[in-house]
Amino acid sequence: MINISLSQLILLCMIPGMLTILAWWLRTVIVERRQDRMLRSTFLRCRICGYSYQPTPPPAAGTASNCPSCQSANLHEPERII
Repeated sequence: MINISLSQLILLCMIPGMLTILAWWLRTVIVERRQDRMLRSTFLRCRICGYSYQPTPPPAAGTASNCPSCQSANLHEPERII
């Protein structure tokens, strides 16, 4: 017979639950970051008025598109890491 206290039993039952919650949280963070990165690569923010829009058709890197709000030209540049 194995002797185990109530506090040890509760701890043994809590550990898998906490690990499950941690794994779910990490997966959610990774998915949100991936979606955010995809949105940043397809949407443009106007440098004049700040309006966010998705140009049609999606521009190639280094090409310009006109803002639907103020009609100023905006360049689509690859994301630069500082």
